[in-house]
Amino acid sequence: MANAKRRRTQGTTDDDFDMLLSAALAQLLPARHIASGDSWYFRVEGSGDEAQLVITRSRANVTTPDPES
Repeated sequence: MANAKRRRTQGTTDDDFDMLLSAALAQLLPARHIASGDSWYFRVEGSGDEAQLVITRSRANVTTPDPES
């Protein structure tokens, strides 16, 4: 299991953590949902103990031209 690394911040009480997106996604989703070229968006809905992380995957649709057209 990969762990996020804490970034050093100065002059603020905020903490930043980073890790490779591929490592984070592998901990959150089954591998079958992850593919190269996908775009990912994250948001938090709700607050407190009821907050949920919402992950949106955007994948381009590939269409094959009809050879008869």
